Amino acid sequence: MALGLLLWIALAVLAGYAVNRLWSSFVGNRAFRWAMAPGVVVHELSYAAGCLITGAKIFRLNLFAPEGGSVSHGKPKLPLIGETIIALMPLVGCTIALWGVWMLFHKPLGLTVAGLPDLEVSSWCPLLTKLSIRDFAYGTWDLLRDAFSQVYSRRILTFEGLAFLYLLLNFSIGMALSGQDIKRAFLGLLAIALLVMLLQYLGLWGDKAAVVVDALWSVFAFAMMMLAMALAVSIPIAAACKIAGR
Repeated sequence: MALGLLLWIALAVLAGYAVNRLWSSFVGNRAFRWAMAPGVVVHELSYAAGCLITGAKIFRLNLFAPEGGSVSHGKPKLPLIGETIIALMPLVGCTIALWGVWMLFHKPLGLTVAGLPDLEVSSWCPLLTKLSIRDFAYGTWDLLRDAFSQVYSRRILTFEGLAFLYLLLNFSIGMALSGQDIKRAFLGLLAIALLVMLLQYLGLWGDKAAVVVDALWSVFAFAMMMLAMALAVSIPIAAACKIAGR
C-alpha cells in the first residue's frame, strides 16, 4: 500500500501539470493568471507553509506578480526530505481547498466520491505483476469514466455547477508544480520508496505506520478524483480550441 500511495502522488503531480498546460496553452497568460488567482494564492501560500514546516527562511512572497506568484526561500533545516515537502505542499494545500469546495457543492449537485482500487504491490517490484497492472488500468479507466459522467450531468449546467467547475479548475491547476519541483519531488519520493522497501524487508513496517498510509491514501484518492474531473472538463475544451485553430 505504501508504494501504491507514492505512485498515486506522482500521478497527481502529473495530472495537475497536465491540467495547467491544457489551459495555459489556449488562454492568454495574463488573463489566465487573473482567472486562476484563487488557485495561485493557495499554491504559493502552500509553498510558504512548507517553508515554515521545514524551517526554510522565506525571503520574498509574491502572490500577484504578472507572471504568477512566487516564493523565494532558503534551504530547509529538515534534512533529506525538506525540499520534497516544500515541493509537494501545493498538492496538500489545494487538496484541502478542493475538500472545502466538495463539501459546499457535492450535495446540491448530487456528486459522489469515486473509489480507487487498492494497489497490491510487492516490496521490491511494485506494479510488475499482471494482476496489479490490470487493476491499476481498470481503476484509472473507471475513475475517468465516472469523472466524465458527473461533470457532464444536467445539474452542472446551473449556477452552482458552474461555480463548482470554476473552483475545481482553479485548485486543480494550483496543484501543478514547476519542472524543478517535480524533479525534487521525484527524488524525494524515490528516497522514501527505498526507505519503505527497506523497512518492509527488515520487518519494521508496523501497524501504526500502515494506519498513517491508509489515511494518506484516502486523501490522495480524493485528490485524484478531483483532478480526473478537472481533466474531464479540460480535455474536450482543449481539443475544441485545437480544432478551431487557437
